[in-house]
Amino acid sequence: MPTGGGFTVIVLSYDRPRALRVLLQGLSTQQLGGADMELIVCNNAAGVRLAASPWTATGRLLRRFPDVKIMNSSHNWLCRVRYPLTALAKHDTIVFIDDDVVIEDPHFLRYMYDAFATVRPIDMLSCWTALWTEWTDEHLKKVRMNFSDPSPSEITECDYAGPGLCIFDRRILIESGLLALAPELHRSDSTWFPWLTAMKLGTR
Repeated sequence: MPTGGGFTVIVLSYDRPRALRVLLQGLSTQQLGGADMELIVCNNAAGVRLAASPWTATGRLLRRFPDVKIMNSSHNWLCRVRYPLTALAKHDTIVFIDDDVVIEDPHFLRYMYDAFATVRPIDMLSCWTALWTEWTDEHLKKVRMNFSDPSPSEITECDYAGPGLCIFDRRILIESGLLALAPELHRSDSTWFPWLTAMKLGTR
């Protein structure tokens, strides 16, 4: 079983209240089999304020979680904010979930958690991956495998793992330089996350 006896789910949201509510609904019905789940929600939209409140639909959903932390920001940090948020997490096992993900299976997180226990501690398990089928100095062709494609039925090593729906141990952030990504890389940090950990740590 992953370290810590549980996991922290980190969700970023930027002015997509309906999508966030759908995601929170799916998270709130997860059957975790005794595993502890901490939820951290980061709101990057200055015009939105999230709170675990009985006065809004989103607030009522947030109140369903016994361990939830909410960060409201007046600045859009983009995806980069995910990495420093892992330093605030209670658990070493981290799950990144984008706010436009729809979770229908009530056992989904438990499946991910149990599957992650079968790989190395420095590996990352993702439901959005790609295989590179052709590449040159000017061109890269890839085939995506994702949670809407039923063909992969087992853990498959791939060329690229998308952080938008993934699970990993936060120890892989320590030596990767991800917490100090150069500002000019801010639009490609989702790519650098698996690349840097693979180059520095041998992450698969």
